[in-house]
Amino acid sequence: MILRKLKKTLSTASSTTINLPFIANVRGEAKHLEMNVTRAKFEELTHDLVERTM
Repeated sequence: MILRKLKKTLSTASSTTINLPFIANVRGEAKHLEMNVTRAKFEELTHDLVERTM
């Protein structure tokens, strides 16, 4: 679901921010993911997935 939303956002913008709170608990401390993703980085990260479906 996050990939679909990211793809949709990047279709009209050159970058966006991913914010996933509480993705892990390490030694009793909540860990969060927040990162900026560009359209180019998204394409790099998903290239293998796209190639396998073609």
